[in-house]
Amino acid sequence: KEGRLVKMALNGDPVASHGLGIILSSDLLRPLAEPDPGLAARHFSVAANAGYLPAVLHLARVKMKGIGGLDLLDVTGGLVLLERALQGGLPGAHWYAGRLRYEGEYETNGYGKDTAKTVEHFQQAAARGHGRAALQLAAFHASGSTVPLNLNLALQRAKQAVELQALGAEEILNKIRLAKASEASPLPDPYASQPTPPLPPPPPESSSFAPPPVAPPMPRDPGPTLTPPAPPFDGL
Repeated sequence: KEGRLVKMALNGDPVASHGLGIILSSDLLRPLAEPDPGLAARHFSVAANAGYLPAVLHLARVKMKGIGGLDLLDVTGGLVLLERALQGGLPGAHWYAGRLRYEGEYETNGYGKDTAKTVEHFQQAAARGHGRAALQLAAFHASGSTVPLNLNLALQRAKQAVELQALGAEEILNKIRLAKASEASPLPDPYASQPTPPLPPPPPESSSFAPPPVAPPMPRDPGPTLTPPAPPFDGL
């Protein structure tokens, strides 16, 4: 299979070059061969120069992180490529941009921490079918972190993440359902509209039977605690 990809890449197929870049930057070839981030970066560059947007995004990450050698480190160039991928409407580009805004690692390059832009990018990614972005939004809404607490929106986003088969979405969805159940109001009393019967007369003062003590109310179960998972960093 890899041999076929190599032939397609040599014939100028940018999708094949991008695929080789992914393979060479992963552990898919172990134990036969070690990952080669430098060669992977060259394949990403070839595919990006041919206009293949997923390769543009991977090349942006290579440059921003210096993957494959410090000689490839070029944060400014990486951000330019990221902006190109964003303009192309790539879901993974919005996901990656949201992560960068969430961390604020590149503040000196004009790409600092910005929670509003984090949410905006994740919303754009989720609208384009990015499951992990939808799941992150669900966690934000469920915990009240980054955005106001809203379990209804959290439930919608978690269901979307499940439909998009995001890893861990089922677990988050179940936790949100439990949280909603714990905040539900009690059922109305069916006898509330009927007149309240009179209280029985108090016992005589000479009685040796004191009324039983009133048990303190049971504390209300706050339900499961949801904390937003940190955005994963294993690829795009």
